[in-house]
Amino acid sequence: MYGYNYEPAPTTFFRVEDRSSCARLIDGLGIVARGQTSCTWNHAATVELVQSHLDWQSRTPSPLISVYSDMERAQQEADRRVDAGRHEVVIWEIETSVGQRTGSRAYYRNLRRYRERHDFWIPKFAWNMSEFEWLFLNVIPEDMVVESWEPPM
Repeated sequence: MYGYNYEPAPTTFFRVEDRSSCARLIDGLGIVARGQTSCTWNHAATVELVQSHLDWQSRTPSPLISVYSDMERAQQEADRRVDAGRHEVVIWEIETSVGQRTGSRAYYRNLRRYRERHDFWIPKFAWNMSEFEWLFLNVIPEDMVVESWEPPM
């Protein structure tokens, strides 16, 4: 799935969310992206979806959900949001290994690895965090969202 040159994907991720986030936790479903797509990671149009997702000025609802594989990076993002005056900032812990036990599935890729395979530009403001950024497609099932906490204000 990730090529023979890469380490296996991590199983623990961290999602930073606030009241204005496009993807939100919805009871009974999980973390759901505002936009939805029938494209897969192998579909050529997905590259355009990723590029639109990385354009923070874009008004197109994204089917992608950004998470981090590193808690420290997620905490930095949460702190940035708190400092910017965002409300209801929360960090969700996501455990994809739960899906092996429950039958839930999630589809995700590492942003930098995906970029290497598809040769597109990552904006400078997004590059710093992209090493640990992963993109989930459409939804993160509710049973994979195992914990949450709010950063100090």
